[in-house]
Amino acid sequence: MEQSRQQSSNPQGFPTELTSVQFAQIARDLTEAARQNGLVAPTFRSPPRTAGLRRSINRRSDGSATVSVARRGRPVMAVIADMIDGIQAANAPAHRQSAGKYHLNKELYDCLWSAAASFLAFSWESAESVRNSGSQLAA
Repeated sequence: MEQSRQQSSNPQGFPTELTSVQFAQIARDLTEAARQNGLVAPTFRSPPRTAGLRRSINRRSDGSATVSVARRGRPVMAVIADMIDGIQAANAPAHRQSAGKYHLNKELYDCLWSAAASFLAFSWESAESVRNSGSQLAA
């Protein structure tokens, strides 16, 4: 069903919403970056189980967490930002969660955005390649 949906894109050909395959890839990239930097890497899923939520986090007694993020009809960067915020929330000490004062240090935050940037650069190159091959066929 996912393949039959047409993916919307902006005039430059870059996708404006993530497909389920792209969501899974960015989740893998962010999870790997989190683990490499000693962070708890949550599981990601889409969409959240509760209708109308853009994101949610479910914590388990073993310390693991599942971050649920809505991706349909949302800008790519908003989804990625929610995923990174989910990693931050999953790593927040319990006594700081309610106060909302826990933040990853700048290096860790930058590392997660670098992983996202690598995904976005690859997606952009893929979109360019498809667009260029289409124009070569028309010529």
